[in-house]
Amino acid sequence: MKLEKIFPKDKELLTKILTDSFNFDTKRYFGKDAEGGPPGYNDGSLTEKILQNQRYHSYFVKVHEVIGFISIDIFAREVRYFCLLPKYIGQGYGTKIWQMVENIYGKDDWFLETPDYSVANHYFYEKLGFKKVGEKPYTKEDSSFIFQKVNGGKLNFPTVRKLIAENEEFLEILHIVETLQLKDAWVAAGTLRNFLWNSLLETPVLDHENDVDVVFFDPATSYEKTMLIEKKLKENYPKFNWEVRNQVDMHKHNPNTPPYFSTGDAISKYPERCTAVGVRLNNEKIELFAPYGFSDIAEFLISPTPHFLADEKRRAVYNQRVKEKNWQKKYPIHIQWAEK
Repeated sequence: MKLEKIFPKDKELLTKILTDSFNFDTKRYFGKDAEGGPPGYNDGSLTEKILQNQRYHSYFVKVHEVIGFISIDIFAREVRYFCLLPKYIGQGYGTKIWQMVENIYGKDDWFLETPDYSVANHYFYEKLGFKKVGEKPYTKEDSSFIFQKVNGGKLNFPTVRKLIAENEEFLEILHIVETLQLKDAWVAAGTLRNFLWNSLLETPVLDHENDVDVVFFDPATSYEKTMLIEKKLKENYPKFNWEVRNQVDMHKHNPNTPPYFSTGDAISKYPERCTAVGVRLNNEKIELFAPYGFSDIAEFLISPTPHFLADEKRRAVYNQRVKEKNWQKKYPIHIQWAEK
């Protein structure tokens, strides 16, 4: 069984899976003549929305043939659609698919929404470790249940927020970046990764020799202006080793990579999963972005992101980068090399 990325050419098959899956579920609870699903599920319009949403990572599930699909929002860490063709329901495929998703995107803080009447779905998600945390009404008769799964490991979203909130220097960095009022700005990559590694090792958590990686996304800000921002940060706050990068053109540094559409998109396509992390203050609240969770950081694991694993040239870049970084001199890391 494998996951295969869905492309616009797959519209017809995706619409069929949506139609058959939702109608099957509706018939199960409302009778053999009942049909129904979310708006546009059976006419191709929902398919278009799924394919056009840049926040979604959508995959067909293939055994000997395509048996279903799953679509997740990596920014919200939300399962948007998880559908199997009716003849494959109840055969254990759903659990295996979810295990594959967690192997790629981590086990941390997942959300999903499912109809209040769909008891089988409730049971399935609870079996996977989800718990009901709320209800979302649509009409007087229709509502959905909200389920959440929180990783109980050494690092998850709540524990990372707590570690940052208790560190005065990291909070100082976040406040400084917030005052810059850069568009879609985050403190990202090695800054957060190394902070968490150091926290796990109970060593001084903020290493002033390392860069403070500030990333943002603004087509209106030139390279020269970006460098000026960096220069002023170094002058005004010299105890930190600032590095500021506008992600608008950074895709050019990675082979066969299309332009990014946001800072989050850029972070999700960094070479290593443990480096694909970011944090910022949003109305005084600590906001985290970790499309692959924090499991790799907790396990001191270096592994490639799906973007780098999917291309031969990018795999070569990843392998070379890991050799040159030589993180094992300082940390007890384990390396997963990028192979085809």
